[in-house]
Amino acid sequence: PATSGASAPPGSCRHMRKAPPQGFGLPRPIRQPLASFPSTSCGNTPPTDRLDTRIARRDTTPMIPPRFDITEDQIARVVASFYACIREHPGLGPVFAAHVSDWPKHEAKITRFWRNAILHERSYDGNPLAVHRAAGNVRLGMFEVWLGLFDSVLKQELPARTAAEWSALAHRIGRGLMFGMQGTEGAPPSLR
Repeated sequence: PATSGASAPPGSCRHMRKAPPQGFGLPRPIRQPLASFPSTSCGNTPPTDRLDTRIARRDTTPMIPPRFDITEDQIARVVASFYACIREHPGLGPVFAAHVSDWPKHEAKITRFWRNAILHERSYDGNPLAVHRAAGNVRLGMFEVWLGLFDSVLKQELPARTAAEWSALAHRIGRGLMFGMQGTEGAPPSLR
């Protein structure tokens, strides 16, 4: 294989070779450990090589740019401020209190959610829709109240443009959750 910027002749890069066809004429996958592939052999290193290496190192550096300009500290500050407001809210406070006993742990989890959604860090692996469905006391009307409170915290904590961009994302996620909650108790009937 070539090690310089020159292109290698076809078939010379060992991670590009194909095994003889097997069944239905499809090539059999190469059973070679990913680590054995050269990292700079010919410039044709499979994308999974880089991805798997990042996952193995637990590197959370984003592979794609953030949705908008914001820092990790700003995200954490918004989450902390928001949940301070939630705990005092007469309608939403009791709903959260029924499920959250460790507020710092919950805030850390939600901070990871937003870092994943905004910074593409892959640090959150939960399922918000499943959690909201399983809660049993979450109603569709609560999402609008939640979003209104979240918007007020965004406006207090962030520059106007960043607050508007995060708000748009939060509203899009909120619409998805509301749509997913339809058909659960307290939701409008599905028209399918």
